[in-house]
Amino acid sequence: MERTELDFFKIEKFDELESTNEYAKKCSADGTVIVARSQTKGKGRLGRSWDNNPDEALTFSIFLKPDVSPEVTPMITLVSAMAVRAAVGDMAKIKWPNDVVINGKKVVGILTEMAMEDNRIKYVITGIGVNVNVRTFAPELKDKATSLYIETGKKQDMDKLLSDILEHFKKYYDLFLKTCDMSLLMEEYNSTLVNVNERVRIVAADGFSGIARGIDRMGELVVEKENGELVTVRSGEVSVRGIYGYV
Repeated sequence: MERTELDFFKIEKFDELESTNEYAKKCSADGTVIVARSQTKGKGRLGRSWDNNPDEALTFSIFLKPDVSPEVTPMITLVSAMAVRAAVGDMAKIKWPNDVVINGKKVVGILTEMAMEDNRIKYVITGIGVNVNVRTFAPELKDKATSLYIETGKKQDMDKLLSDILEHFKKYYDLFLKTCDMSLLMEEYNSTLVNVNERVRIVAADGFSGIARGIDRMGELVVEKENGELVTVRSGEVSVRGIYGYV
């Protein structure tokens, strides 16, 4: 294990872990970052897996102890997506709530977990996986996933990308903590939302289609239904899809 520090963050690097999120649950210091060259039991949103071969993906988790209400912690996932998108650059867009996509394909996945103790937040862990130097994907994924290498044709510097992501995360996270909502961030978030003002399908038990109008200050997606009614959608266990594909 290698330990380094970067401003607010204390970085611990491992060659292999089962899951950076699971390992981060052993941490106690606010701002601890757990990085693994590969993970064998990585977790994605909605119970999906996210495993990777060494040096192909950047997989890490940020351990946080925010003094905020539990109700606002899902917005940290949106903050994380903003940080990664900013580090990757303008070719990347956000698919609400927390995927980062390039040319309609997923390049980043984010999973945020929270624990409570005595009705207070014990910790929040945001796990981030970036397809960095992946050259090929399995047939069932190649139409849905991409990597920075595939999109640019260039091998990427993992350490620099991690540093850039953490720098942007701290900036956005501090703004979030000022208001405990997305009011200082929603304009930028909406400007990078891949399907804003586009038709989307809300995948849920009572799913429906409509036009995505961006997020509100609580990070919920505002969707205009066929009858003109504006409704908000919480991230939770809901997925958003484009009418004709993943985005």
